[in-house]
Amino acid sequence: EICSPTVTAAKVPAGWTWPDLDQVLRQRGMVIGGSYGPLADKVFRIGHMGSQAKQELVEKGMNILEEVLKHGK
Repeated sequence: EICSPTVTAAKVPAGWTWPDLDQVLRQRGMVIGGSYGPLADKVFRIGHMGSQAKQELVEKGMNILEEVLKHGK
């Protein structure tokens, strides 16, 4: 509904905590950001600007995220 050209925020999926999701993604080579304030541990942020704006990197990240969320911890 509200778009940003630099970052996408998504809810931490049910069954996950932000620290657990962050750890599993990092083990697979994907580093994304958590959030702050009232959204801390509720959403995570995926950057897509600058050096991260390459289609190959976005696709790789989405593939990793999909695999992790399908197969769990």
